[in-house]
Amino acid sequence: SASMAQLFGNIDQIRELHQNQILTVMDQQLPRLSNAFPPSEVYKSIAQTFINVAPKMQQLYTAYLKTNDNVDEVLKKLKKSKKFSKFLNKALFNPKAKCQEIEDLLILPTQRIAGYKLLFERVIKYFPQEFKEENEKYTEALSSLSAVGAALNSEKNIDKNAENDLLNISENLSNAPPFFCLMKPGRKFQGKIKVKEINPEHSKKHKNMSILTMNDILLLTYPEKSLQGTNYVFIEAIPMTQVHFLEDAYSS
Repeated sequence: SASMAQLFGNIDQIRELHQNQILTVMDQQLPRLSNAFPPSEVYKSIAQTFINVAPKMQQLYTAYLKTNDNVDEVLKKLKKSKKFSKFLNKALFNPKAKCQEIEDLLILPTQRIAGYKLLFERVIKYFPQEFKEENEKYTEALSSLSAVGAALNSEKNIDKNAENDLLNISENLSNAPPFFCLMKPGRKFQGKIKVKEINPEHSKKHKNMSILTMNDILLLTYPEKSLQGTNYVFIEAIPMTQVHFLEDAYSS
């Protein structure tokens, strides 16, 4: 069950969204679209459905991307099992798989949004000019889908940049205890804090300190110049749950 959650995340919620809130409406309107002159409400109801579900779609897909981000590592670990590898080889020839590897199938959910965008672009292209209300509604739906796609692309880039920053710090971190692992799944680097005042027990040893903030810890270090650039010398890692913020007594 843990492996399933790591691989597929909230895929059931995504499927339910498409099946029950989008495809159901489209299936209901399909017979009416087959008529020679379907009413305007038929066209607009389909577009309005996408407009309504776009916020929920963005929320679900953002969560899916966060799970899907570590899928390569999870599969690499699972494929060490002969039983699992045998299962994948057998599944490849299942007609439902259409000769697609599991990696191919795992990116299909995100490709559906791009498919919907192409659908709406094509509909708008072939709408008669006199269909003014329908054009406006479909243009609004296309804009909503484009916003979802842009948000997901931004999420991918943010995650990738944060991962690269974390890797760079890890490669240049020294003096860390053996039990400390910076490259923890889900951990993200968020920035540096310039230290104005520090606990006396640390300031006696290190005058210049840098606090590297993560989403779950504060990493206390002091910078050390080298030919390759700046190295970080480990001092202490403090869980965010133990961090307390006080109001600045000097703020206006």
